[in-house]
Amino acid sequence: MYWIAYLISVLGISYLVSNFTDKPVFYFLLITIMLITPAQIVPSEPFYAPSIFTFLYSFIFEGELSLRPLRPLALTLPIFLIFGILFYFFKRRFF
Repeated sequence: MYWIAYLISVLGISYLVSNFTDKPVFYFLLITIMLITPAQIVPSEPFYAPSIFTFLYSFIFEGELSLRPLRPLALTLPIFLIFGILFYFFKRRFF
Protein backbone atom coordinates (compact mmCIF):
# COMPACT_ATOMS: atom_id res chain seq x y z
CA MET A 1 0.00 0.00 0.00
CA TYR A 2 2.74 2.45 0.88
CA TRP A 3 4.71 1.73 -2.28
CA ILE A 4 1.67 2.54 -4.43
CA ALA A 5 1.20 5.90 -2.70
CA TYR A 6 4.94 6.56 -2.98
CA LEU A 7 4.98 5.70 -6.70
CA ILE A 8 2.04 8.01 -7.41
CA SER A 9 3.73 10.80 -5.45
CA VAL A 10 7.04 10.30 -7.26
CA LEU A 11 5.34 10.34 -10.65
CA GLY A 12 3.50 13.54 -9.74
CA ILE A 13 6.62 15.28 -8.46
CA SER A 14 8.64 14.15 -11.47
CA TYR A 15 5.94 15.44 -13.80
CA LEU A 16 5.78 18.82 -12.07
CA VAL A 17 9.55 19.29 -12.04
CA SER A 18 9.98 18.13 -15.64
CA ASN A 19 7.46 20.68 -16.91
CA PHE A 20 9.90 23.48 -16.05
CA THR A 21 12.79 22.08 -18.10
CA ASP A 22 13.75 22.15 -21.75
CA LYS A 23 13.82 18.32 -22.08
CA PRO A 24 10.81 17.17 -20.04
CA VAL A 25 10.91 13.46 -20.96
CA PHE A 26 14.58 13.06 -20.03
CA TYR A 27 14.21 14.83 -16.68
CA PHE A 28 10.96 13.03 -15.89
CA LEU A 29 12.64 9.65 -16.35
CA LEU A 30 15.82 10.71 -14.55
CA ILE A 31 14.00 11.96 -11.46
CA THR A 32 11.67 8.97 -11.43
CA ILE A 33 14.58 6.51 -11.64
CA MET A 34 16.52 8.31 -8.93
CA LEU A 35 13.58 8.31 -6.53
CA ILE A 36 12.22 4.82 -7.23
CA THR A 37 15.42 2.71 -7.26
CA PRO A 38 15.15 0.42 -4.21
CA ALA A 39 17.86 -0.71 -1.80
CA GLN A 40 17.78 -3.08 1.14
CA ILE A 41 17.46 -1.32 4.47
CA VAL A 42 19.35 -4.03 6.36
CA PRO A 43 21.30 -6.63 4.34
CA SER A 44 20.00 -9.57 6.37
CA GLU A 45 16.31 -8.64 5.99
CA PRO A 46 14.17 -8.58 2.82
CA PHE A 47 12.81 -5.04 3.34
CA TYR A 48 13.37 -2.41 0.67
CA ALA A 49 13.23 1.38 0.62
CA PRO A 50 14.22 4.04 -1.92
CA SER A 51 18.00 4.13 -2.06
CA ILE A 52 18.42 7.93 -1.89
CA PHE A 53 16.39 8.13 1.31
CA THR A 54 18.07 5.08 2.82
CA PHE A 55 21.44 6.72 2.23
CA LEU A 56 20.34 10.11 3.61
CA TYR A 57 18.64 8.67 6.68
CA SER A 58 21.60 6.47 7.59
CA PHE A 59 23.95 9.43 7.13
CA ILE A 60 21.85 11.95 9.09
CA PHE A 61 20.39 9.81 11.87
CA GLU A 62 22.96 7.05 12.31
CA GLY A 63 26.01 9.10 11.38
CA GLU A 64 27.50 6.43 9.13
CA LEU A 65 28.62 7.15 5.61
CA SER A 66 27.84 3.85 3.93
CA LEU A 67 27.70 3.77 0.15
CA ARG A 68 25.89 0.41 0.16
CA PRO A 69 22.44 1.98 -0.43
CA LEU A 70 23.79 3.88 -3.44
CA ARG A 71 24.97 0.75 -5.27
CA PRO A 72 21.64 0.21 -7.05
CA LEU A 73 21.76 3.81 -8.27
CA ALA A 74 25.30 3.29 -9.48
CA LEU A 75 23.90 0.54 -11.70
CA THR A 76 20.61 2.06 -12.86
CA LEU A 77 21.74 5.58 -13.73
CA PRO A 78 24.50 4.56 -16.19
CA ILE A 79 22.17 2.02 -17.79
CA PHE A 80 19.52 4.73 -18.15
CA LEU A 81 22.02 7.14 -19.69
CA ILE A 82 23.36 4.52 -22.13
CA PHE A 83 19.83 3.62 -23.28
CA GLY A 84 18.97 7.31 -23.54
CA ILE A 85 22.00 8.03 -25.70
CA LEU A 86 21.29 5.01 -27.91
CA PHE A 87 17.66 6.04 -28.29
CA TYR A 88 18.71 9.58 -29.18
CA PHE A 89 21.14 8.39 -31.88
CA PHE A 90 18.65 5.90 -33.37
CA LYS A 91 15.92 8.51 -33.36
CA ARG A 92 18.19 11.06 -34.97
CA ARG A 93 19.53 8.62 -37.57
CA PHE A 94 16.34 6.84 -38.66
CA PHE A 95 13.50 9.30 -37.99
